Amino acid sequence: MKNICEKFGKKVIFLAHPRTQKRIEEFNLKELTSSIPNFIVKDAVGYLDFINLLSNAKLVFTDSGGVQQEACIFKVPCVTLRENTEWIETIELGVNILAGTDPNKIVNCAKKMLSFKGKWEEPFGDGKAAERIVNIISKEVIS
Repeated sequence: MKNICEKFGKKVIFLAHPRTQKRIEEFNLKELTSSIPNFIVKDAVGYLDFINLLSNAKLVFTDSGGVQQEACIFKVPCVTLRENTEWIETIELGVNILAGTDPNKIVNCAKKMLSFKGKWEEPFGDGKAAERIVNIISKEVIS
């Protein structure tokens, strides 16, 4: 992370699960994480706060399939810290890249995605499914 924060001059907000924070303390990494400029460790947040952070991000690092999909929906490039993904559409669109866990590859993928200027169509629908469902239910109940 130190390389990414310094190299790209960006803040990195790491939303750490309580177990992860426990491990940071257990392995005496708290001093290291707090010494990295612009690397901010925060408690995990609720869904709405998370969506707010995600939608305003310049880049997302994740191992979560759901976050990969949500990043794509919010037009935020994504670096996936896994070797595979269930969201192939995001890879095909070029808005997500598989970096695995190699630090050098992660930095290279971050560089590539930070320079990504593409625009993309929403591959997961038009966002009007709830409206269509309500209309169908209303017609069935009223009829």
